[in-house]
Amino acid sequence: MVSGVNKQKETTRILLLICSILFGIGALFSIVPIMFSAFLFDAPGSENDPLVWTIFWSILSFPFMVILSVILSWVLYRKEKWTAAKVFAFLPLLNFLVLVAVFAAA
Repeated sequence: MVSGVNKQKETTRILLLICSILFGIGALFSIVPIMFSAFLFDAPGSENDPLVWTIFWSILSFPFMVILSVILSWVLYRKEKWTAAKVFAFLPLLNFLVLVAVFAAA
């Protein structure tokens, strides 16, 4: 019989594996948007637009957020802080939420 702690540990481990793999693949594919993010500033005056800068930094920071997320979530998992590990596993979603908010505000 599986105890509640072991079940939570196993569920967290599976979630961290899935998030690590999916966000890792996403970080690899983010190279293309990063290469073209400089073109966000082609339009005259766009270098002074805070929404453009927010989009730029959100795109640029995604791979770093993935690395931070993977490291922190697995460290927290090893320290048996499973809820915090789950929260940090989804840290890269903040980049997507920022992009959605910016496009909704535009």
